Amino acid sequence: MQVTYQNQPEDIFALLHALSWRERVAAYLQVFGLGHCIWPVALLLIVLGEWAILQWIAAFVGLFLLYYTYIYARNWWQLPPQVHIIPGELQIRLTTDFLEAITQRGYSRRRWTAISKIVDLPNHLVIYVQAYRYLAIPKKYFTSPEQAQEFLARLTQLQAAALSGPMPSLDWEEFRRDFNLDQFSLIKHLQWKPNPQLSARIDTLGIDKDGTQSLPTIWGLIGQLIFPGFLALFLFFLKRSSSSDGLYTSFTLHYTLLMLAILFAFIFGMQLYTYLRYRKALARQTTLQRPNQLWFYQEGVGTITEDTLSFHFWKTLGSVEQDRDAIVLQEAPPFVYAIVPKSSFTSPEEEEVIRERMQQCYINAHETVQEAILAETANEAIVADLIDNPFRSPPTTPP
Repeated sequence: MQVTYQNQPEDIFALLHALSWRERVAAYLQVFGLGHCIWPVALLLIVLGEWAILQWIAAFVGLFLLYYTYIYARNWWQLPPQVHIIPGELQIRLTTDFLEAITQRGYSRRRWTAISKIVDLPNHLVIYVQAYRYLAIPKKYFTSPEQAQEFLARLTQLQAAALSGPMPSLDWEEFRRDFNLDQFSLIKHLQWKPNPQLSARIDTLGIDKDGTQSLPTIWGLIGQLIFPGFLALFLFFLKRSSSSDGLYTSFTLHYTLLMLAILFAFIFGMQLYTYLRYRKALARQTTLQRPNQLWFYQEGVGTITEDTLSFHFWKTLGSVEQDRDAIVLQEAPPFVYAIVPKSSFTSPEEEEVIRERMQQCYINAHETVQEAILAETANEAIVADLIDNPFRSPPTTPP
């Protein structure tokens, strides 16, 4: 059984409406993680009795939360400026062992155990294929409502059967033959051991090309408390020992030291927030499915995870970036397609060659220069770049 359809930007609403209220609230509450940046400052001001400054900060935080709430709620009835959808036709096949997808982006084969949830909406069928990754099938592409219900019933049946039956094997050679990947030019097969710490670090801090970003540690966080703690104690005892008639020392000195203490307390809060995000990302690595093998073709990239085989063309992938510890293949933001540790290469020279080849394949696939022959004679051809000319006409063949 199969269905062929196309997605429009408006289908993003189906993905949002497929979320449960618990998931919607959890996504909204993520913003409160930023409270780790604020509470050290608030605690400092409470201890020092600086209520006026605390009120200003509370007002700023309140305005920010109002604006964030407005933006979050607006997404439910207004599309964001940039919407990433899979272009062109998508074909979904239901087989006994796998859910298969054929798109202009590439091909994929997933075990049914990888399908976490199926949601039946009035105008769409939404299939959860990964955490925060969905397929939204508009029901208008079925010939009748009865066919849509039959497709849904088959989906549900195959998903339920996979939970009790043996898991089918994922074989790259079979996938390669079935999707005719032999027509492409294989450059390199890469395989590596999973590195949860590396993946969690990139998820938390992003790609670190220059090696300038470091993750905070417990001892580092404790060390960051020494200087603002000393300043806070100094200001506290100075305020307690000063007369109420004059400004215990000088107005300028007091608020200079106070602003310095606030700055260091805020930096500590930011570092604490980063550390907690890293620990959360590290714990999440056990549930994420990251590829540990990659087939590097001139035309695209194939990968395998615990439950999925896939091949994606370079034209639909993001850029190839160099991290201090890995080659990172990006997908549509904010997703990372693959993280290839540099330790999987036999030498730095091999890693550099493979990375440069990947970057060149990406550049070639995303090349946007359009040329047309405007005039042709026996001795020469006049070729013009049309990409920046808003008044260009469609090229015509000379008579």
